[in-house]
Amino acid sequence: MRPTQDFTAQNLFWMKGRKVPDSIKNNAPKSKDEWLKLSSEVEDAIAHGTFQFTGVFPSVASGKPALSTSSAADALVLRKINDNIRRAYGIRQAQRGQAVKLALIALAEWTPKGVVSLDLKSCFENITPRKVVEKLRKDAKVSTQTIHLLEQFFARARRFGGNKYRKGLPRGILVSSTLAELYLSGLDDRVSRMPGVYVYIRYVDDILVLAARSASGLLDEISQAIAGEGLQLNAAKSKVVDAGCSCAFECSHSVGSCPCQQRCACNLGVGNLIHIDYLGYRLIFPTGKDVKNSVCYAMIAKGKAERTKKRVALSIAHYKKYKNFLLLVDCIRYLTTNVTVDRARKQSRLSSGVAYTYEHYQEPPAPHKFHDCSLEGLDKFLRTKIRILAASQGFTYMQRRELNRHSFVYGHKNKHKSSFTKARVLEVRGCWENV
Repeated sequence: MRPTQDFTAQNLFWMKGRKVPDSIKNNAPKSKDEWLKLSSEVEDAIAHGTFQFTGVFPSVASGKPALSTSSAADALVLRKINDNIRRAYGIRQAQRGQAVKLALIALAEWTPKGVVSLDLKSCFENITPRKVVEKLRKDAKVSTQTIHLLEQFFARARRFGGNKYRKGLPRGILVSSTLAELYLSGLDDRVSRMPGVYVYIRYVDDILVLAARSASGLLDEISQAIAGEGLQLNAAKSKVVDAGCSCAFECSHSVGSCPCQQRCACNLGVGNLIHIDYLGYRLIFPTGKDVKNSVCYAMIAKGKAERTKKRVALSIAHYKKYKNFLLLVDCIRYLTTNVTVDRARKQSRLSSGVAYTYEHYQEPPAPHKFHDCSLEGLDKFLRTKIRILAASQGFTYMQRRELNRHSFVYGHKNKHKSSFTKARVLEVRGCWENV
C-alpha cells in the first residue's frame, strides 16, 4: 500500500517517522496505539474543518529567526504537506558531497571556461508564500486540501514577528525548504538555458555555473535572472574567473588553424592556479593554454578557516576568564577531531568533523599560495596560540602535552573520533558565544 495525498489516519501515521523532534518530545505519543489515535483525531478534525495549528512558536535556526512547533498534530500535518509536494514534483534533498564532487570533475576538465560562483542573499526571506501558493494552484499537482492546510499554516505563521512571514518563508519548518526548492526551479531553468552554460550546480542558495564564454558577461545575465525571480544576489560572496586559455573567448578561427595560438601568453606556471570558494571548500584549478590532465584541488574556504581560528581564539579567551582547563581541552578536541554526539534514543549517533566536512580535501603540489586555507595552516595557528597561552598561564608539561596532542591534520587523515554528550556540546559551543 502506497501513501496518497489524502490526510487519512494511515497516511498521517506514516509521517511520524523514526525520530521524534526535540520540540514535540514532551507532548508526543509514547506508543504506536497512541500515534494511531492521534492520527485518527487529526483526520477527523481536518475532515470537519476544525483543525488548527496550535503549537507554533518562534525559535532560532543557525542564528536566524525561525519557527517550530510543540504539537505532534502540527508536526504530522506539516510533514504530510511536505511529503505531498515533494512526491508531486519529484523534489529530492540535495547532497552537499555530490555537489562538491560534480564541481571538482567539471573544474578539472581542460577547456576554456568562465566560472561563476554566487550566493543568494536572504533566500527564504525573499520568497513570498503567496508566490509559491500561486504556483501550486496553477500547476494543480497537489490536492486542494494540501494547499488549504498550507495557507492555514502561513496564516498562523504571520502572527509572529510583526507579520514578517507575510513576505518570506519561515525557517525551521521542513516544508519551507521544499517550497524554496520548488520556487528556485524557475531560476535553475533560466540560468541553465543561457547561451554557453554547460554545468549548473545549486545547493540550497549556493550556485556554481560553468560556461564556454567569459564569466563577467555571464554574471550580469545571471544577476538579471535573479532579480527577475524577485531574489537578491549576495555580491560579497560572488566571484568570476576565466579558466584555461582566455584568448579562446575572443578567437573566431577554426580549430587546428588558429594563428592566435602563436601570440597566446596564457602559459602554465605556479602562479597560474586560480580558485573559487564553494560549499565550504576553496576549489583550486590551473589555467593557461598548456594545461593537460588538469586536476581540481579542494582545500578549506578562507571564510571557514578564519571561523575555525576565531573559535580557537574564543576557546582560549574563555579559559582565561573561567580557568576551566578540561573545557578548553574539549573545545580543541571538538574542533580537531570527528565528533560523535551520543543520542539517548536507541543509542543512535550523529557524526561530524573535519574528515566528514572536508572529505574531498586535497592540496595542490608545493609550493602554492593557499597555506592559510590548509589543515597545516590551522595546526600552525593552533600551536602558536597554545604556546603563548601555556607560557602566560604557567601550564605544566602534562597540560601542554594534553593540548598539543590534538591536530587538524591527524584528525582528518586518520578520521580520529571523539565522543561528546549533547550537554557537553552545548557547553563547548557556549564558549564561542558567551565570551
